[in-house]
Amino acid sequence: MYSIVLKKSAQKELSKLPTTIVKKIASVIDDLASNPRPVGAKKLESQKMNYGV
Repeated sequence: MYSIVLKKSAQKELSKLPTTIVKKIASVIDDLASNPRPVGAKKLESQKMNYGV
């Protein structure tokens, strides 16, 4: 299992969102700990090892 660490800037941006949206995002982030490359994840073109969900 992996651990997910958010940058302070990401935490700050999340704090600006409505709670319902934050809960959905948090659920996806938590799922990444057990499956870091879920179905539908796309490799970001500008980064070698970064994926978007």
